Order: sequence, then structure tokens, then C-alpha cells
Amino acid sequence: MKHPKQSYALITGAGRGLGLAFALECAHRGKSLILLDLDSERLEALRAYVQEQYPIEVITQVVDLTDMEQLEQIVYPLIHNYVVEWLINNAGMGGTARFEDTSPSQLDRLVQLNVRACVLLARAVLPAMLVRQRGLILNIASIAAFAPVPYKMIYPASKAFLLSFTQGLQEEYRDTAICISSVHPGPIWTSFDAARRAMTQGWVGVQTTQTARQIASKSLDAGLRGRRMIIPGWLNKVQYILARLLPTPVYLRLSGGMIKKELADRRRQGLEQNM
Repeated sequence: MKHPKQSYALITGAGRGLGLAFALECAHRGKSLILLDLDSERLEALRAYVQEQYPIEVITQVVDLTDMEQLEQIVYPLIHNYVVEWLINNAGMGGTARFEDTSPSQLDRLVQLNVRACVLLARAVLPAMLVRQRGLILNIASIAAFAPVPYKMIYPASKAFLLSFTQGLQEEYRDTAICISSVHPGPIWTSFDAARRAMTQGWVGVQTTQTARQIASKSLDAGLRGRRMIIPGWLNKVQYILARLLPTPVYLRLSGGMIKKELADRRRQGLEQNM
């Protein structure tokens, strides 16, 4: 059953953090929502809050985007039956560890979520956007997309893929009215753990960290204006410039030093908890 009269923003990873902030920001702008996440309780709480605050429709769906069968049986029918005018490819995962300490299943899941799901969702929404000659695709990458980072290497590599993929889409569809952007946030104040990680990285970590709602608002504004690459926050822009100007070995040494501090702090926290 199609629902042609109303347009929706489809947001992945909507139950917390930046995805939740995008949901609230889209609702504030009057856009009805299709919210996808693994956590049913968070989705239900968000749906209840949004519908209490805003006169919009909210559709929630628990789904594992790494599962191809769930994509085909759950997500694709939603895209077919509803007018998805905005796609916010936000769901993703990362982690900080030595490469040999990360299991093959974790590595595979990261690639399926950060890369494959984003590509397939963009492919699913694009044909209808072309027919309507309007639409917005925001691929949420990271400031880490611009240079390799030791101890996090698969995450930055997946975000570098997302940047390259988005740039290719932009050129391919530059003569259409569809806005396609990559978003490159730095650290985000979404939890105590995120705050602790930022502080262990010193002044730079704290200064480059923004609230999720700030990033969501700035990203939507810039994306709807047609900005192709969105880097929220002036210090994150400085980090982008450094990643471009510094020789890769130098950048790797600097970023590796910061991550080593984070790993050392995590080990110290673990030892203290076990005492």
C-alpha cells in the first residue's frame, strides 16, 4: 500500500546519539519520520516523545541493517510504500583496539553496516527521488575519513569509502535537483563515555567535540543548500586541513599517540574496576 501524499525522512541508527538528534531536528522542521534501529525500547520512547511534541507521523522499525534478508523484507518495502524525501545514512559502528584483538565477525559486521547498508539504502531511494526531482541524501561519515588512524583502521577506512562513494554520486547526479552530501563530524557529546574519551585526548579532543543536535542542525542546513562535503566545527576543519597537508607518516604518528592515550586510559579504568 503506497502513501503518496506525505514525505518522510528515513534515519538509520535513530535510537541514540546523532541519529536521535537528526530525528528531533527533522521533526522540528515538520518532516514525518521513518526511524530504524536495533533497540526497540529506545525507538518506542523516541516515537512517543516526538508524536507528543510535533504533529507528524512517526514510523519505527527494529531492523539489523547487516542482515540482507531484513533489508529486503523490511526496509525495501518501507521505501517502496512511503515517499522517502530525505535519507540520513547514520547507522555505523567503530571501536578502538589492536587489529589482532578484533574478531573476524566484528570486522565483517562493521563493513556490512558502515559500507554495504549505506550503499544499498542510497540505491533503494534514488530512483523515486529522480522521478520526483527532489531529495536529500546525507551519508554520515567522519572526520576520520580523511586519513588513516591506527588502532581504529577499519572504521576510518569505511568512512573514507563513504566519502569516495558520495563524491561519485554527486558527480553522477549533479544535473538533478537531488542534494547528496557527506557529513564529517568529529567527537560528539552523546554520553559519559564519549566525554571521557574526548578528555583523554587533551585540549584538541575537548575542543573538537560538539553536541549531536548542533551537528544535526548544521548538517541539514548545509545539505539542503547543496553543500557537498560538510565538516561541522572550525577545529574539525583545521583537523581536515592538517590531514591533507601533513605527510601521512607524521599524521599517523600524531593520531596514533592520541589513541594510545585512550587505550591506556581504558586499561587503567579496567584495572581500577577490578580492584
